[in-house]
Amino acid sequence: MKLFSRSMAIVACLILSAVLLVLMVKPAYQEWSAANQKIKTKEAELRSQQDYYDSLQKASKSLQENADSLAKIDASLPQKPDTPSLFEYFQKTASQNGLLLETISAPSISDTEKFNGKKIGFSLSLSGTYPSFKNLLSAFQKSARLIEIESIALRAPAKGDIFNFNISLETYSY
Repeated sequence: MKLFSRSMAIVACLILSAVLLVLMVKPAYQEWSAANQKIKTKEAELRSQQDYYDSLQKASKSLQENADSLAKIDASLPQKPDTPSLFEYFQKTASQNGLLLETISAPSISDTEKFNGKKIGFSLSLSGTYPSFKNLLSAFQKSARLIEIESIALRAPAKGDIFNFNISLETYSY
């Protein structure tokens, strides 16, 4: 009986030790598990931020590589509606193509629905030959500046080959 009670005491001590061990270790394990989960979450956030910074760096490098193209876009859509330079451009282009620019209307500036910017409308009165006029339209089309021809009116000459042309056009800026 003594042996039985001694065995029971040993078993009871082992069970009590196991219960105390579980009760003492379980909170520490839960804290460790929670801390480990936080570490994994922070590592995932760090990887996400690193991926974001890498994508920004790639975009910056791409912008630097395409600086010439971006300069052309800036030229086609300037920040301000610079009407004096447009007047000069129209005069120069007309004369280079063999036309006489007789009048330029005052620009009409309005908001555009195409993008968040301004639409600048002009009317040009020109005189010259029909082939010269075709060359002028081709020059407008090849221009870095966005120029849209809205309407063209021409009057046939009474004699000779000098036509009178009226062009309504629009250009854009931010």
